[in-house]
Amino acid sequence: MTARRAKRFLADLGRRDHAALEKTLRAAIVEWDADGWAIVGTPPRLRVAILVRRQLKRPTHSATTIALPRSLGGGELKVAVIATHRPRERAETAVLAPEAGTDFLAPGSPVLGDGERIGIAAIVEDGTAVYIITCGHPFGSPGSSLTTLDGTEIGELSTNLFDGRDGSDASLFAVNDRGLDLLADGGHTGSWCKRIHDPDATDNGQSATFWPTWSDNDPPFAAEVRAFSSCVPATSSCGAIMLDRCTSPGDSGSSLQFAGAYYGIASRRSGNYSFFTPLAEVKQRLARLGTNIIPWSPS
Repeated sequence: MTARRAKRFLADLGRRDHAALEKTLRAAIVEWDADGWAIVGTPPRLRVAILVRRQLKRPTHSATTIALPRSLGGGELKVAVIATHRPRERAETAVLAPEAGTDFLAPGSPVLGDGERIGIAAIVEDGTAVYIITCGHPFGSPGSSLTTLDGTEIGELSTNLFDGRDGSDASLFAVNDRGLDLLADGGHTGSWCKRIHDPDATDNGQSATFWPTWSDNDPPFAAEVRAFSSCVPATSSCGAIMLDRCTSPGDSGSSLQFAGAYYGIASRRSGNYSFFTPLAEVKQRLARLGTNIIPWSPS
């Protein structure tokens, strides 16, 4: 006997049928670890779409078919899948206190670059000076400065690797004495790293932690690496780390971390994705310019 082929479409959906279908779907999304569902299309080609955080090539729980109520003809209905790209889960990391960016500084805290709100990606040294690494695209002059949110100057631009075409979106600011004091005051936070992670293909699908800076005291969150290397020449440098869209205006320059190491600098958004300049690439480019950096933290 030939197996009955699963349907893809529903001709219509009355109120009573809708309620019966929802009962089936409530059980299905638990089994599939999905967020919910949506009824899409128009009669006579209605479809049931399962809502997931993101689509995977090999999901742990694959959304396939559901059993249709008898009132809808019985049999099986093949579902569609829609990725919502909802915000990521909060990371199991301490939140920076509300005073971050004014009373103390640390990786992932907000600052102002030439008056524009950005974030700190990493703190490094070259044996002679301490530097803050952030994005490069806000800065157009050699005299650019970095300040706290209340206007206290903490550093002066040393090197800008952003060339407006396809360069790394990164800049290096030499920290002044006041900046060093504020970094020391932030030594208690959980955002400091002792190494830099070089992006690798095995990063794909793994969890990274991002420290948003677009608003005060926003908690860090975990997000999966969609691609360890990507290229959207019109909007970001090639070799960029790509995540599902998770950044907002004011997050540029802030810190993406991987397994307790510095990983990337928030650089650009394009469509449904956010792009990060790898800090390993920044380290390599600075070395070619004669500056060899390592992570620094308050003693």
